[in-house]
Amino acid sequence: MVILILGVWEIGRAIQISQLIANAAREGARQGASTKYTLAQVRLATFEYLKSSGVPVHPTLANVDVDLSNTNVLIEVDNLDGDEVFEAEQFDRVVVRVTVPMSNFQWLASNTFVPAGTQFSAESTFLCTRDLPIVVPTTIPQRPFQ
Repeated sequence: MVILILGVWEIGRAIQISQLIANAAREGARQGASTKYTLAQVRLATFEYLKSSGVPVHPTLANVDVDLSNTNVLIEVDNLDGDEVFEAEQFDRVVVRVTVPMSNFQWLASNTFVPAGTQFSAESTFLCTRDLPIVVPTTIPQRPFQ
């Protein structure tokens, strides 16, 4: 019975973290699609979302001691139709992929329920929301024929 409870506990934690990783990827893609930020800023926003939602971003260090230079979390940001996300045109695709190793948040020391080396990942794609320029005539139109 104890093994069953531990298994449910560990799998439940994995599902919770998986959902938080998906939320972070979605938030990063949303930020990137706004065309207000650089690739580095979108990566940082995604990383900060992970940290603030309680996802362990390092296997041994506390989240407050971890930044993008010493984490083992992989965050990829792509503008599939160009280089920088702030240069994206309307309807260009912005993709954010987040991968977190199971070792970061595994509660049990054994790999009984989830195999060693397991990684959880999520991907989110948003279309660029840049507006097209609108040209408004500055002259008064002529009266229609009567």
